[in-house]
Amino acid sequence: ASRLPQRLPRCAGDSSGNTIGKYWALRALAAFSGARVLILRACPAPFNEMDFPENWLPEVVPPGAPERMQSPSRQHFRALCTKMQHPSRARMLDGGLWMQRDWWYPFLPQLAHELRAAVSAYAAQAAPRLQLDDAVVYVRLGDALTDRSADKFGIFTFAALEQLIPPDVRSIGVITQHNPHAACDATRPCVVGSHCRSRCDCASSWAVLLLRASLAIMRPAAAVTVRHSEPVMASWARLALAPAVTICPPSTFCLWPTLAAARGFTPAGFFAAAHHAARVLPNFSVPATDGFVSFRQLMSHGPSVVG
Repeated sequence: ASRLPQRLPRCAGDSSGNTIGKYWALRALAAFSGARVLILRACPAPFNEMDFPENWLPEVVPPGAPERMQSPSRQHFRALCTKMQHPSRARMLDGGLWMQRDWWYPFLPQLAHELRAAVSAYAAQAAPRLQLDDAVVYVRLGDALTDRSADKFGIFTFAALEQLIPPDVRSIGVITQHNPHAACDATRPCVVGSHCRSRCDCASSWAVLLLRASLAIMRPAAAVTVRHSEPVMASWARLALAPAVTICPPSTFCLWPTLAAARGFTPAGFFAAAHHAARVLPNFSVPATDGFVSFRQLMSHGPSVVG
């Protein structure tokens, strides 16, 4: 415990999904060791605003007896502690340490409990402007259309979505950070295989609008709405608090609220602890592998494999 840091910088110039991984990594290690945790918030606006998840989670966690959890191996413990003790390595302490390891899964019930409490508090403050949907589907092509891990990133098939979304839902939200109605330059090449977020605005728009149209056909009694360009915490509240189902493709952004959802699904490929999570979290499940199309499959068979 003495080797763990007492403070963890809030800002590391990373995305919300990866930044929150730093918080949970420190919390899990503290739970394993009985260490005290103090989160240091030293970031310029807008990072200190209440639209970010970190500002709704416990800032100080008092020391206590080590939790009765399966503790990480000595090798993992030493590697993580070393990274945390060097601010210059803060960028290394990202969501990848969670995605690629499973030793921390006994902490998941506490994570889900605290995160659900946080988004519930935010939703209560944001009401009534935050109208929740019965079912939500997250979309981010910047993660899906990348070859950085060709077998682990990708998208769900329409058949899988039809199986996962209950037939009696009254509303479906498509959660995305991309505005599908914004002007885009169709002449710019969409270089699939790199991180396409900055170059594939038109492709992302078409994909989001196609998904909305497909869901409307799939569930004609449900109102299908694209929820875009919202604060991070609003998107997380929608993902965690949807009463029917939350569907999260491979992405660190939607993973955390999906773990706290009433009924959450995410594929196992990019998330090493997925099957452990399904055992310790009664509301979390890993969908069948035939309902997920990887980047490699998309490149091999083309878009027809999705439908």
